[in-house]
Formats: sequence, C-alpha cells, structure tokens
Amino acid sequence: MLVDSENASRVFGILPQLIQLPVMITLGIYTVYISVGLAFIGVAITIVIVAFLMSLLTKATNRYQKEIMAKKDIRTKRITEILTGIKYVKMSGLESKFLSIV
Repeated sequence: MLVDSENASRVFGILPQLIQLPVMITLGIYTVYISVGLAFIGVAITIVIVAFLMSLLTKATNRYQKEIMAKKDIRTKRITEILTGIKYVKMSGLESKFLSIV
C-alpha cells in the first residue's frame, strides 16, 4: 500500500510539469528568436541536448527508485512477520518461556 501511494503521489507531482514543459519550451524558443533572430538555432540545439541528457538521468533515477521500493517491500514484509510473531507470543502467554530461552 505504501508503494502504491508513493507512485500515485509521484504521478500527481509530475503531471503539471508534463503539461507545462512543451508550452515553456515553445515560449522560450519564440522569445529567443524574437530577441536574437536566427541565432536561436544554437539555443534550440542546446535544448534538445539537455532534454536528451535529462531523459537518461530520469531513466537511471527510475531504475534506482524501483530497487529502493523492492527493498522497502522486503523490509515491510519482514517487520510485519516479526510483529505478528510477537503478537502471537504475547497473546499465548509464552513470554516467560521465551525470556528464559533468550
């Protein structure tokens, strides 16, 4: 459940940026074109290069995020199992026996 809520919050955090990005790029290129004329081609090439590098960085970040989430799932399952065991021992009245063993 924790994983699902984090994924949902991430989507809602990115959604406005996905809508704003094309508009911002278009307005930026248009503003540079008005200011400097055809020299904006250098800016356009720079934007394409930066966008490509950002996509590579995003892929790497997503890969590491999936690894982290998998480890969190394992940790959560283990903690749940431990707490369930503790609950069973306490409800069964076996604390004294376990304390003598430990």
